[in-house]
Amino acid sequence: MKTFKIIICILIFLTTSSVHADNLFVMGWDGAGMNNLIPLLKQGRLPNLKSLIDAGACLTHIENISTTCTMPNWTEAFTGLTYDQTGVLNNIQIETVSYPHTIVKSIQEQGHTIGWFTSKDYLGDDLSISALAPIANHADSFSKRKPDGYMGDNYITFLTQKTISFIQSNPHYFVFLHVDPDYYGHQYGENSDRYLHEFERADEALGKILQYINRTDTKIVVLSDHGFDEGGIEHYDAPDNFLVSDLPIKSFYCRKIGGEQKTSGTMRDVANTILTYYGIDYSTKIPTLRGKSLIPTP
Repeated sequence: MKTFKIIICILIFLTTSSVHADNLFVMGWDGAGMNNLIPLLKQGRLPNLKSLIDAGACLTHIENISTTCTMPNWTEAFTGLTYDQTGVLNNIQIETVSYPHTIVKSIQEQGHTIGWFTSKDYLGDDLSISALAPIANHADSFSKRKPDGYMGDNYITFLTQKTISFIQSNPHYFVFLHVDPDYYGHQYGENSDRYLHEFERADEALGKILQYINRTDTKIVVLSDHGFDEGGIEHYDAPDNFLVSDLPIKSFYCRKIGGEQKTSGTMRDVANTILTYYGIDYSTKIPTLRGKSLIPTP
């Protein structure tokens, strides 16, 4: 009888101490503006993203707090901290964010494996270039665009396969896949066929990955950091970020593909929204996370 009670106590301990939260796949479309996204959705050129929206996923504009360039915005998304808190003002003045100040560490502590797959060194493992290098260095699996030199257009195939392999091997995960329309915008211009084709390639990669995701225990976030100046090859003033997600986002943030939207979230709200999804209390974090969650809380 005593042995039986001990076994019961052990089982109760294991049950209560094990942590389970749903998985999350985040896909970053770098430099993909909402002003370009909406026409492509209407034209049926992004069928996988459109299927998410048609099935009830929220499409919302996400406002920039800082400049419209890569590093400050992805740093805000994965820390919830603004540039004056992190020192990340642009792509050149880089202050490395400590790993405990990222949302990824809290998710990892819940027992989730971390996959981090990026097409830019700005989000890679080099501390002298990337403010988010501690995430890459602590991830359970990390790959970047140039493992053995320049990969050209094949980068997206390489990173997509890395993401699929990671998802297949890990039952409890948080994964970030970063793709790079931004590169083609700088090379060919905001309205160029090649820039817009990278949206289509990103959508194709999304479709391939969704085939390997169990949608009953995994949510999806597709997010951009900025757009491009109209007709230009730069993004000095291009704050047309977007977010598409099947997270339970408050309805007033969401819009139809061609509809109006009066209320937007911000890049720093992305972190709080993800933490809310994982049941992590962001209100106690230091430094203070100044954003809000887009998910309703009790």
